Amino acid sequence: MKIKFKIQGIHCKGCLNLIKLTLEEYGFTDVDIDIAEATGIVHDNERTFDEAKKDINTAFAEMEKCTVADIKQI
Repeated sequence: MKIKFKIQGIHCKGCLNLIKLTLEEYGFTDVDIDIAEATGIVHDNERTFDEAKKDINTAFAEMEKCTVADIKQI
């Protein structure tokens, strides 16, 4: 399953790396973050969409400057 979301507060490669590492720690694969578009796409075949959405929200809650919105399955 592919999941796409919007990222608020992403400004640099440091933010990108933090988001990518955090989401990978939560078990997401093929994490693709686009700074210019302020979006992210992850893959997950282990959880339901609702479980994955909850984990994405939890991962972003650990980050101080970035927040997530509009999480949807694509």
